[in-house]
Amino acid sequence: MMNITQNAKGPARIAVLPSHGSSIPQKDIEMNEATNTTAPAATPVPVKEWDLLKTIYTYKGEWNSYLARSLDDKDTPHTYEESLTALENWSEPAFNFCEAEAALLLALEFYEAGDSEVIPNMIKAAKDWMRNDAQRRAYA
Repeated sequence: MMNITQNAKGPARIAVLPSHGSSIPQKDIEMNEATNTTAPAATPVPVKEWDLLKTIYTYKGEWNSYLARSLDDKDTPHTYEESLTALENWSEPAFNFCEAEAALLLALEFYEAGDSEVIPNMIKAAKDWMRNDAQRRAYA
C-alpha cells in the first residue's frame, strides 16, 4: 500500500541546490520581456470538413467569373488569385471522399491545362485521405 508521503511516481524529493534561473542570460531577458499588447497568441486555424472543397469551388467560381468578364474587358482584375494561392499552399489531407475526389479532378484539370503548383498538393491531399481512411477502417 502506498504511504501518504509518496505519490504514484515515488517518494517526494527535497531540492538540494537552489535554482538561480537559466544559465543563458538572453533566455531570461526574452522570457521577461514586457509587451504592450493584450491580444491573445495567434493560433493556426484548424482545417475543418469541407474546407478543401469550399476552396476548390471558390477557385472554380472565381476563375469562371474572371474568364467570362475578361471576354469584354481585358483589364479584368484577377479575383481568383487568393483562392488559387490557397490551393497552391494546401498541405492538409482531404477530410472525406468528396474532397479527395474533387482534389484529384482539379489536379487532372491543371495537368491537362499545363504545369501548376496545385497538382502535387491536390494529389497529396487525396492520397493522405486514402491513407487515413484505410487506417480508420483497419482499426474500426
